[in-house]
Amino acid sequence: MTADRATQVPLADRQLEVILTALDAGYYDVPREATLTDVVSELSVTKSTCSDILHRTESTITRWFTDEYVGNCARNL
Repeated sequence: MTADRATQVPLADRQLEVILTALDAGYYDVPREATLTDVVSELSVTKSTCSDILHRTESTITRWFTDEYVGNCARNL
């Protein structure tokens, strides 16, 4: 992804911070190298807040990716 493309993803600063922390911790690795508890330990949020932020961020990225690369026609499937 280019820098220009990355700036188009509509993430709030906090969403970006949380998802990058999760990525760096290995939360998205297969097999998973970090748990949600591990991610929370690096941030000043509760486990439920972190989970909510990650879920909303994943949803935002997925919708953005689908609109950008698959097009709105994918929503009609």
